[in-house]
Amino acid sequence: MRKRYWTGMIAIAVLFGFYSYGNAVISALKVTSFKINNGNENTTSRSVILNNTVEGIASAYRVSERQTFVGADWKPYSSSPRFTLSDGNGTKTVYFQVRDKLKRVSNIDRDTILFNISTTPAPGVSSGQGSSGASTRKKTDVRSMEPIKPKK
Repeated sequence: MRKRYWTGMIAIAVLFGFYSYGNAVISALKVTSFKINNGNENTTSRSVILNNTVEGIASAYRVSERQTFVGADWKPYSSSPRFTLSDGNGTKTVYFQVRDKLKRVSNIDRDTILFNISTTPAPGVSSGQGSSGASTRKKTDVRSMEPIKPKK
């Protein structure tokens, strides 16, 4: 009788997407893939897309540049939500987690992306606008950074 009881309890636990191991309750909800901007290595925009796939039925997600998720709110789940990276150039690590309707959380996944936006033009590059608004761009040889003279 006792064996049949535990077999039934395990079947119910698997059916509802969780089971226990010792004192810990483990959810079957799992982030199986997480990529920033489809896995691109760098970006010049602070606004990125968080492409993710989940095993199980997620109802909410949270995202943060902090592994502890301090200040991160749960939002309705999306497989490609937008996220705004923090200020400052450099490598950004983004952490992602989902939960189900019973508030059981998944594993934490992470990805990195290099955010680099220059606020000053490179040497030899102008803004491309004269006082009249007409283009004043000059072609530059990037190997020597010397202006290319027009052919006559």
